[in-house]
Amino acid sequence: MPHTPGPWTQHGITIVREGRGVEYPIAHCSDLVPEGEQLANARLIAKAPEMLSLLRQVVADPWDNDCRDQARALLREIKGEETTA
Repeated sequence: MPHTPGPWTQHGITIVREGRGVEYPIAHCSDLVPEGEQLANARLIAKAPEMLSLLRQVVADPWDNDCRDQARALLREIKGEETTA
């Protein structure tokens, strides 16, 4: 069975997918761990579709510099670091 297509969006500790003007919940991070950890988990889960897409690109062409740059930017987002456009 395929996963729910992205993009997924993080709303606090809940991850949703928007479709037809409605937000569908994908995941909700446990509130049994510290708040900072909850948010970090949510950021990671929300980026899963982008990570999968990028991984497929890297496997198809491991020498693609653009993929490496995208991977670095994605890692910064997952870590909660500021990104520059």
